[in-house]
Amino acid sequence: HRWVPIPNFGDLIPVAIVVMLVDLLESTSIARALAVKNKYELEANREIVGLGLANFVGECLKHRQPR
Repeated sequence: HRWVPIPNFGDLIPVAIVVMLVDLLESTSIARALAVKNKYELEANREIVGLGLANFVGECLKHRQPR
C-alpha cells in the first residue's frame, strides 16, 4: 500500500512539468523585456533563483497560522 493523494498522480507529472516550464519561460521573457527596456544586464540564473525563492516564501506565508 502506497500513499498517493490522487489515484492517477503519476499521469499529472508531465503536465506539471509543462506548466512549470511555461511559467519559467514567461517570467524570464518579461524580465528580459524589462532589462532591454531599462538598459540593464539580466542574469538568468539569478532570475530563476529569485523566482523560486519568491514562490517558496509566498507558499510559506500563505500557510502560516493567523495570530
